[in-house]
Amino acid sequence: MKKLVVMVSAWNSGEFIQNRLDNLRQSTIWDDMEVWVVNADSPDPRDHDIPSQYPGVHYERLPQKVGVYAAWNWIINNTQSHYLVNANTDDLI
Repeated sequence: MKKLVVMVSAWNSGEFIQNRLDNLRQSTIWDDMEVWVVNADSPDPRDHDIPSQYPGVHYERLPQKVGVYAAWNWIINNTQSHYLVNANTDDLI
């Protein structure tokens, strides 16, 4: 079990998702975190490329559009960690 789960909700985020995930991979604590991306049935095809471009990232595509809180709750209910944090696709750290 990793110490930190980073929750990312992807819906129409193709313009930003690559920068977001690259930014997370550059983190000094990458080895201690799990990054989870939930695709809330996004129509943007770039959101569907995440599993092939980022094999270390956990990816789940939901069968219907849901809001960001429902996507985060899906991650919370399907992971275990000491800490959780959200990472919006259009923010960088």
